[in-house]
Amino acid sequence: MMRLRRAEEERAVLDSLDSKVAAALDHLTENAHSFIRMPEKAIEADTDPIASAHESPIPSEEPHSIIPTEPAIPAAQSATTKLVKSIAVLSLEEYEALPKYLLNRMSLDKVNASISEFNKLVAAKYTCLKTPHMKMTKQQRDRFWEHKKASNDGTKGKAFLMEREIKENWWGGGSGGEGFAARRDKNATGPFKLDTVGRAVLALVRHLGRIKEVRGGGDTRIVIV
Repeated sequence: MMRLRRAEEERAVLDSLDSKVAAALDHLTENAHSFIRMPEKAIEADTDPIASAHESPIPSEEPHSIIPTEPAIPAAQSATTKLVKSIAVLSLEEYEALPKYLLNRMSLDKVNASISEFNKLVAAKYTCLKTPHMKMTKQQRDRFWEHKKASNDGTKGKAFLMEREIKENWWGGGSGGEGFAARRDKNATGPFKLDTVGRAVLALVRHLGRIKEVRGGGDTRIVIV
């Protein structure tokens, strides 16, 4: 009897505890929102998503990736290097340092005047070569293709005249010229010719390293360097 009564008492206590625990759980469930506080930033993000989308991003702690850049191409190696289309005239110091046999009794003024006339032929040639093909005459187109045929590794990237261009007066400047050469100054010696003076002047500037001769295919090319 005593054991039965004690068991009943223990059961009553357990039943009481169960009811209290159940009531507490119900209370917590119903009032959970008052015990849990959401972070302010999270609430702001939920209530105002547009504002959060325009906020500046948090900078990453990772180091920025470095994009390698190609080194700049030196002007001398650039594919767009400007074509040199004239021979520099001589200074007094250069003239006086030349061997006497090369001067052939020519004055500095005469040498430089002859160089200037040569430069005018070069300028006239390359002005013509830049003319659109549709605007060229048949003779000009023929000479354009003759220039292309004469071009080779020795003339690549350089301005040049063939001797026959000068002898046949392709680019004007003398009687029968076509008007491509620039007008000469009053004190000029006349159009450049491959006569004794002209060849002597070319020998001078070749000695100074301002031109070179490239032979081949039946043509001699005077190349400006």
